[in-house]
Amino acid sequence: MKQPAFVGNLLAAWDLLLDIPIPNSWKRYETARPDPQLTLLAIPVIGVLSAVVILVLGAAYGGIFTRNGAALLFALTATLFLDARDSGRGIGLLLTLLALAGRKVPLVPALPQLRPSGPGTVSGTVPMAVMVLLEMFKLGAFFLLYRHGAGCWLAGVLILSFSIQGFLMGLPDLDTGRPFLEVATAEQSRIMLVGIFLMLFVALKLPLAAIAGTGCAVIFAWAVRNAADRTYGGISAEMITLAGAAAELGLLLVGFLFAA
Repeated sequence: MKQPAFVGNLLAAWDLLLDIPIPNSWKRYETARPDPQLTLLAIPVIGVLSAVVILVLGAAYGGIFTRNGAALLFALTATLFLDARDSGRGIGLLLTLLALAGRKVPLVPALPQLRPSGPGTVSGTVPMAVMVLLEMFKLGAFFLLYRHGAGCWLAGVLILSFSIQGFLMGLPDLDTGRPFLEVATAEQSRIMLVGIFLMLFVALKLPLAAIAGTGCAVIFAWAVRNAADRTYGGISAEMITLAGAAAELGLLLVGFLFAA
């Protein structure tokens, strides 16, 4: 039976976004020549599906443990997913950027060469303290969101942060000169429209957080894209990962302020 074209492109989007391996039983659905346009539009859908899995686990926790215990397990699951999805590169890049800023190294010329400090290689009191604080912030935010019945904000975080990364993938790769996803410029903004549409469902539960988060995400995406295009003529994979990690933290703060 012929599979829908979107399935193969959904797996292609998974491969772009997540370091989590595709299950072997699903590999038969992969396509050798994914459609860049469909792959682009599938990126926010990966955010939805990831959030649904974790939210189902959160509901299961609630049926087994006390409210605080379930909230803690949900927070741990969500935080581990955010760290595992890029193998810790996001937080590593944030730590590297902060370390450069602390040494007063000019960041504009340093960004294209930015490489992550892996969580296992972090040394020094200040970087270690910053890493612990970032992880505690994520744990605390998810814990409070779950406790206040707003755990679905995880979907908002993943939809918008993934949409931002997908939007940036339309820029040329600084290493190869070719876009990460070869989609016509006029069609690249469609990913943000898909992300905004999906956020309407989050808005049914958390209207203020959804409005504030979507507005911040759209502004951030356009600002980063325009700055990278004007300054470097493209973007690196590490810069896309960094933007996604920064967006996740910012969106968690929005959820903490407007939903928790």
